[in-house]
Amino acid sequence: MEKKNIIYSEDTRAFCRDCLRPEVACFCNDIIPFDTKNRFTILMHPKEARRAQVGTGRLTHKALKNSIIIVEECFNQNKQFLRELNNKNYTPILLYPGADSIDISSPTTICSARKPYNIFIIDGTWACAKKMIRLTTKLHSLPKLSFLTNKTSNFDIKQQPKSFCLSTIESVHEVLIHLENRGLENKLETKDTMLKALKNLVKYHQECAADPSRSHHAKPSRPYQDVTERKVKRVKYLKRNIIFRNQA
Repeated sequence: MEKKNIIYSEDTRAFCRDCLRPEVACFCNDIIPFDTKNRFTILMHPKEARRAQVGTGRLTHKALKNSIIIVEECFNQNKQFLRELNNKNYTPILLYPGADSIDISSPTTICSARKPYNIFIIDGTWACAKKMIRLTTKLHSLPKLSFLTNKTSNFDIKQQPKSFCLSTIESVHEVLIHLENRGLENKLETKDTMLKALKNLVKYHQECAADPSRSHHAKPSRPYQDVTERKVKRVKYLKRNIIFRNQA
């Protein structure tokens, strides 16, 4: 399949307009975009929006026709965010863990929304995500959506603070599965292409890291380690509380 939406940077490299990755590292063609009943509003931290970042938020947006990306750190005054928050066609809900969240993976959980959800997704590191939610007070009153899973992330080039933490694209894939099972979403036959794109993205970066002939902009400073072999120097990282609770 021919790649489309190609732009060129000052260093003459070709970039994809959709994922902002170099053409040789673009995996948009692995994804077959699909429509959903529910809307997905991806709230992306500015650090994730940088072209050099190996994030999955833009690939998620590429897959979901009924989605939007908004880049900000505090969204309280963002006009796009406020329009999505007040969209009368959907019930706004925040995908984020918490003791008071709606566990969509539990068969005993009742989802009483009369309208499809507008699911707000926080796209950033866990540290950035906590700050985004803390600053964006308009998110505090939203109901939370969560799920339980025994899966571990296949985003092996990024380290997660907890074993159950998934990347943005994996989290949305899980949500789609549970929405389908509850009859709250279309039967999405092509949703697994999201995971295919992630797999190829990870494979590409691992191969780049292991290839000494790669140019400096195509590889990290050192090879990727297996997730189980990584040593986290900061104890604070291992003890990070990923669940945000409103301060009364």
